[in-house]
Amino acid sequence: MSVEVFDLNEVSGFKPVQGMDGRAVLGVHMQLTYVTFDPGAIVPTHSHPQEQIGLLIKGNATLLLDAGDVYLTELSSYSVPGDVRHGLIVGSEGAVFVEAFHPPRQDYIDAACGRSVIPFQ
Repeated sequence: MSVEVFDLNEVSGFKPVQGMDGRAVLGVHMQLTYVTFDPGAIVPTHSHPQEQIGLLIKGNATLLLDAGDVYLTELSSYSVPGDVRHGLIVGSEGAVFVEAFHPPRQDYIDAACGRSVIPFQ
């Protein structure tokens, strides 16, 4: 196996919901995703089998959880175990996140390849 270097400017983007733009870098067992959100964008409450760890680089947002909503500001990070329901409401400034998934999310891979997907179920 060899080392791969990626330029996110050359990685195919995908837009699973209105106001969201993602770019995924795939490893063998992990996925790193750079995501930008327009102000007020909403990711509906959903779950997926992948563990998800995220870091808010810029902006603010509210992480929606059954246990209670959490307000995120710049450099807030979070870890969501697989199969835990969660969603997101982006604040008025928009937001930039870096998120890691294990294992990789097939719906994001499909969307980046231009295949039709139904995200965030």
